[in-house]
Amino acid sequence: MDEKKRAFEFKVVTQLKVVLDHVPGSLARVAEALQKADINIEGTCNMEGYDETMPLRLVVDKPDAAKKAIEALGEPVTIEQALSFRSLDDKPGFIAAVARKLGDAKINIQSIYHTSSGRGGEATIFISVDKANLERATQLMQSL
Repeated sequence: MDEKKRAFEFKVVTQLKVVLDHVPGSLARVAEALQKADINIEGTCNMEGYDETMPLRLVVDKPDAAKKAIEALGEPVTIEQALSFRSLDDKPGFIAAVARKLGDAKINIQSIYHTSSGRGGEATIFISVDKANLERATQLMQSL
């Protein structure tokens, strides 16, 4: 069997979910608390605020310390797991392939966020699915 080398690294990571007050400076408070605790933000996704609240998802290098730092601000934190893909050769079609694989398996994507240094460069994608489908999604992604 001819083994094809993957063009990406895949792993399951810890993601923090925080619902902040939708007011100027709320994101700054969280980011400054993480900076003070020497925690690096590897990925972040902010959904458009819902009237008075703003859902925020974060992937950081020290999730336990980040949870404590954010909770010290009086903000409740939910721990979730997310699928992380790091591609060393960003090109069109990768998100489409992942989304199709999950869609065909009837696994709904709860959130997705992506960073890229541009075509041909490095890219990272974080995808969260419901907890009941995490193991199945992980197995599917191993076969990409």
